[in-house]
Order: sequence, then C-alpha cells, then structure tokens
Amino acid sequence: MTLLRVFLLLGIQLHLASGQVSVFISHREPSRRPTGPSAVPFNLTYRLNARTTDGAVVNLPVTFGQGGGDLKTGDLIKTNVAIVVPRAVADELQLPIVGAATPSGRRRLRALLQDPSRSRSLQAQFVDLSNLVAGLAGRYAEVPQAFGQEDLFIVNGQPQDVTSMTFIFQSKACGVVNPITVEAVNRHWYGTADDQPVPATVERYYKTCSYDQLRFPRARNLVLGPIEIPCRGTIGKYKYDLINGNGMNKTKPDLEGELWALRDLALDYVRRTNSSLYDQRGDFGRKILIWPFTTPLAEFSGMANVGCQPKDYDGCVTWLNPSMGDTSPDVMTTFQELGHNVGLAHSTAWQCSDTECWRDEYGDEADPMGGCANEDNQVYVTCVQAPQAYKAGWANPIPGGEFRLESLNSGTHYNYTLPATSLNKTNLLRVITLQDGMPDKATTGQERAIYIAYRVRQRGPGNNFDSGLADWLDRRVWVHEYNDTANQVAADSKRPPFLLTTLSPDSPDELLARRGWGGNSYKYPNPPGAPRGGLKITLAARGPNRAIVTLCRYTTDVESEAESGDGCSNGRDDDCENAFPYF
Repeated sequence: MTLLRVFLLLGIQLHLASGQVSVFISHREPSRRPTGPSAVPFNLTYRLNARTTDGAVVNLPVTFGQGGGDLKTGDLIKTNVAIVVPRAVADELQLPIVGAATPSGRRRLRALLQDPSRSRSLQAQFVDLSNLVAGLAGRYAEVPQAFGQEDLFIVNGQPQDVTSMTFIFQSKACGVVNPITVEAVNRHWYGTADDQPVPATVERYYKTCSYDQLRFPRARNLVLGPIEIPCRGTIGKYKYDLINGNGMNKTKPDLEGELWALRDLALDYVRRTNSSLYDQRGDFGRKILIWPFTTPLAEFSGMANVGCQPKDYDGCVTWLNPSMGDTSPDVMTTFQELGHNVGLAHSTAWQCSDTECWRDEYGDEADPMGGCANEDNQVYVTCVQAPQAYKAGWANPIPGGEFRLESLNSGTHYNYTLPATSLNKTNLLRVITLQDGMPDKATTGQERAIYIAYRVRQRGPGNNFDSGLADWLDRRVWVHEYNDTANQVAADSKRPPFLLTTLSPDSPDELLARRGWGGNSYKYPNPPGAPRGGLKITLAARGPNRAIVTLCRYTTDVESEAESGDGCSNGRDDDCENAFPYF
C-alpha cells in the first residue's frame, strides 16, 4: 500500500491557530566553497513553530517543496497539519482512523511528535515531514498574514546590542579534543583597538560597519567551554551520533538530531553548572555552537537562522563547523552567520572563467556577506555593501537620494555627491525603478531598486572602515540591484542583492571587464514589459572622500530612434550620451 493510499485511509489532523516559519541557511566558508555555474552554493531548511488550539507546541522540520521559496523567518501560516503514518505503526499505537479522531489518539501522536526519539520508526516514515504541511497545497492558505519583524534591525538610528552565548564542545569519546579555546574565542570576539592581538574582531566589525549602532559588548556575549559531551546519546527529544550522523535514523539521512542536540547539550550544561545563568538565558539572544564535524558528514562551515524573532530565546542558533585542527574561529564566517541571524542574505555577483560567466551566490568580493577578498582577515575590516547596510538599518540615502526613476525628467542629467561610505552612515542613492513583473510590495516587502555608493579604504588611527579592501576594489562606485526593503523583516535568501557593476576610470583586467566592471558609465535597462529605456549612471569625478555621479533617464539607445520622432532636435538627450566625466 502506498503512502498516498495510507493517507486516504489513515491519519490524524492537528488544527493550528497559526504557525511561524524559521528559515536556516548553511554553506561552506567562502575560501573553501565550490565554484562554477553548477555549484550548489547553500542549503535552506525550514522549521514550523506552532501552537495547537489546545495549547500544545509543535516545532518540527518541514519541507514546502517549490512553494517554500517565498517564505521567510517570521512569516505566519494558518492551516491544518496532517500527519501520515503507516497502518502497522498506527495499529501498534492504537491511533484512530481519519474521521474518527479521539482526544487520546491525538495525545499519543502529539507525544511522539514532541519526543521523536521514542519512536524512531514513526519519525523515519514521515517522508521528511513533507506531509506535515499537506494542508498547504493551495499555496499555504494565507501567507503571510503578517510579517514577523526580526529582533536586531536598526530602526531610526536606535542602537541595539547583540547578545549571545558561545559554546565550545569537545568529545574524547569521539576522539575530538577541540583545539579552539575560550581564550582564542575571546581574542577574536572582543576589542576594538588597533594594537590588540587580533584587531579585526567580531566586536570591531559591528562597531565599524554599523556605524556604532549594533554593538557586541563583552558582558552580554559570553563564551563557555570546553564542554565535554558524549559521542552518542539522547538529549531532550533528539538522538545524535556525532561520528556517523543521522542519529534520528531517518530514511533520508540528515543531521537534525546532531545539530539540535548540540543546542540542547549547551542549554543542559548551563542548567547543570549555573542555574542562575540558565534562568537568565533569555537575556542572551543568540546561541553560537562550535563543533568540528568530520568531513563529509557536514561540509558546511556555518549554519544559522536567517532572522531571529524577539523572545525566541532558545531558537536563534548559529552553528560553526571549523576544520579539525583549527585553533581559532574564523571571524569572517562568524560575522556572516551572525549577519544571517540579523536577517541578511548573501551578496551575489557575476563571476567568470576563461570560457563562461555565471551568477555566483558569494560573488561580491567586497562584502563579508559574499566571498569577501579581505587582504588580512586577522587585521582588517571589510564592511557590507550599500543594499545590505540599508536593509539592516545601518545606512541611509543622502538627502534627496531616494526617489522613483519616473521622477527624473527624461534626457536630463542630475548630479549627486556621494560621501565615502567610511565617513558617515548617510551615504547612498536608492533609485526605485519600474516594477513591471514584481510581486505586490504590501504582501512580499519586495520593491525593485538600484543602490549606488562610493567606497574608500581607511587605514588611519581610529578608522578602519573598509581597511580590508584590496587595491583593485578601492575607490570605486558600486552599483547593485536589490529588491528587498528596510521593513525589519528577514531577507528572502533566494532573492539576494546583486552587484551589477563598479565604476572607475581605471582599466579593468580581462576577467573583470567580462563581468561588466570598469569604465565610467553603466546603463541599467527597464525590465521586460516596461517602456523602452532605463537609467544611465556615470561616474563624473572621484576623490579621497567623495564621488560625483550623474544620473540620466534614457528613453532610447540611439538618439535618432526616439519615439517622438524628433530625437535629434527636441532639446533632450534621449539616449543620455552627453554626460562626460571630468577627472
């Protein structure tokens, strides 16, 4: 009998008042990631957090199929949940036939859902729990009913503190004596001085890149360990095997048991050793777990929530998977994972080989949310690009620097002075372009826009903003498209910021030229289905502290082909070709 027929004959439904989605992203460290057009850049997994009408809590991994692409952390789902079990298991557990559900049957099944280690055979046959959300088949009913705002976006410049507990694990039973010590983590987490052993700390990254709006104070970010743990066992509802994985004995092997057992082992350690701290764990929003999984058991370098909900004290987690033998955590990886916790996506761009080009998930080399080409990770800081800073609430458009493309008179040149992003947080242009083909902003938070900013490396005392930019990345105007908004809602990881080009009078090398870099101007075309034309961006001048860019809305690529028929005599620069840089 197929599972489909079993579903028709046997099952049970738990009626939910609402459910909240948590999205997790895992990937390799940028320096170790696979490259090329066929590379799989990251993996998204989902959990459903819900409360039934009788008060029970459901917190389980789910799959949404292709429909999950629109879901973000904090999205609310209203639906019914259907659990599918084989007949033999149902008979053994005395579960009711569909249509004849009883309270006792619901209680028995719910107990298994909340403690799957008690019935591995049942858990293994949930078909990766894709049927858990069978009621979502019609585009998951009402999604989202309301956006769930994340906890650490900056709003109106109001500073916030990152708070966390970092746990360092080891297991002699597994043969894993973690060489990463509390002292090593402390050196890489805290401090903002130029002359400290590790100048580029997590604390300094936040202080510098958020313009001192998002802080990482030592007193509110604790480091605990090393914590000795068994190699195999059960903690809470999770069975784990840190050597072989798949402790939950699923039909499709995964690390759910191992990952979440580490979280529970961490909390159990605090409960046993410091009950007062355990009671206060809600004051420490992130749980950072450091355990060196063996390869190929886990090929990711980091995994984290994409956005964390306020009051989700134990559910906001970052897993760091250093290589065996690493003596310190990688700050760039940590900052990226904690950036995901804030609610940020990756930073993408074109990459090219000698024979082809492809859109690379980590292609932006000037952003720690991408594949940052920092000159020295221990010493220098490279900050996020303009669309990420805008999304996080760290940076704002210059006065008059946020507008719709249609507000520009066609064929007219407008000059804007952009301060270097290293000087202050008011530093970018945001041009809302035509929205043809875009989903409704009110329900998705999506709005197509171009971001323009000027970045200059700083290495003076007291200012190391973008100190990690290499020569070939320095003093460029950066142009991105990003369709997310500063709505304090987690980014859609499948629609990240995309680097369109950089503007500079310097001649690029061949590969950079193939990626569209270099030159003084760039034409961004209107989307398919929109009127002909677009936005031309020209770098008019640049200096150590500012750049001047000229924007022009063009309506034709060739002046003589203007739709008015008088393109060469109408007094407008319809193709926007008369703007010249003055270096």
